[in-house]
Amino acid sequence: MLQHELFCQMTSKKSLPYLSILTDTREQLPLWIRCNRRKLVVGDYTSERLFNKVHIERKSGIDLYGSLIQGHVRFSNMFLRAEVYSIRCLLFVECTRKQFITLKFPGGHRRKMKGEVLEKILSSFMRNRQIEIVWCASRENMKRKIRETIIKYEKRKA
Repeated sequence: MLQHELFCQMTSKKSLPYLSILTDTREQLPLWIRCNRRKLVVGDYTSERLFNKVHIERKSGIDLYGSLIQGHVRFSNMFLRAEVYSIRCLLFVECTRKQFITLKFPGGHRRKMKGEVLEKILSSFMRNRQIEIVWCASRENMKRKIRETIIKYEKRKA
């Protein structure tokens, strides 16, 4: 491990275990300020132990909308790359499914897609790519769920 790399040290009053989270170098607004940055083949987050095994792709509601409607090919290709490299890639979205379908996420009011059409596109994409989506009510909720998920998968891989 390189000495100049910073580790995400997330501890709380509950004395959670130390966790070294890797953040993709292209991630523009990382959930953790001080973290280990590395170029990931797919996704935005993983850990040292899960590197190239389990990765997490983070999307805001508006990002997911754009990825499904306008950037569908690029978004699909990321999950195909995960399959090629045998990486399990989970999708974490910073809004609830209901907020997404009803366009009640930041910037959603400017979108024109009807809810039932968006629901069909989302369901089809999930089914065709066998993607697990974790809906998160807020940024803090997402940080907690990503951390819990990484810990869960690290225990499985131990």
